Amino acid sequence: HYLTVYVHAIRLVLLADTVGFELLEIFRRLVVDSFGIELCADGQIDLRLVDMEERIGIALYHLAGFDSLYIADGHHRAASAVKVGKKRREQNPGYTGNEEFNFFLAVLFAQSELAIMDYNRVIKDLNGLTQDEFIAKISESFTVESAPESPYKPQDKHTFGMYLGGKWYKLTAKDGTFDAFDPVAALDVSILQQNLISPVLGIDDPRTDKRIDFVGGIRGLKELERRAQSDMCLAFSMFPTTVDDLMDLSLIHISEPTRQAEIS
Repeated sequence: HYLTVYVHAIRLVLLADTVGFELLEIFRRLVVDSFGIELCADGQIDLRLVDMEERIGIALYHLAGFDSLYIADGHHRAASAVKVGKKRREQNPGYTGNEEFNFFLAVLFAQSELAIMDYNRVIKDLNGLTQDEFIAKISESFTVESAPESPYKPQDKHTFGMYLGGKWYKLTAKDGTFDAFDPVAALDVSILQQNLISPVLGIDDPRTDKRIDFVGGIRGLKELERRAQSDMCLAFSMFPTTVDDLMDLSLIHISEPTRQAEIS
């Protein structure tokens, strides 16, 4: 009900695309040149918008060249706004298309300006296995070695950090354990889920299983250690998903598996 009344209050939806450098500079200049600054007699600074209609026209001209834009964050907000818009149109059959309910607020970033942070995992228990049994079991699908540093942040795709028993390990997915040509199966989150979390730890649905939790990369690797030493016993640090990976998934119309990244 709130959204149907205050559709304009929906938070920003974050859009992304492979905006080229020249176009990026055009948009930057449009923003910078849109403000007029004047020093008033009383020492105050007057900041005002200038020639907005012309600048908006230029922006729309360049945006018309995009076939589509990617929603990097705010999928549910965008879907809710669309639902509200359709409902309000039904309630107002004489709508012109210029009403507020036909729009929602979004911001567009170039792919190069987005940073994707890791989205890590912590596990409650080893599913009845001893530490030695667990390491022997996962060694069937991963090369397990002592991490080169502590705490350990993976530097490449298909590698993982694992914190167990007060020690960091480096895990590398073995050849043949995933389909490198499948954009979903080749995601690190899928590799870890299909080769370790599900078959070894018995967690088939990470969205609902209470034995697994997720820790955003913004909280740091020390938070993984803290959790593994308190309410959990095992932690995995992930290599951040790339924007290219997410765009590839969008192109083939596949929903992103269990949330694996934070975009900033």
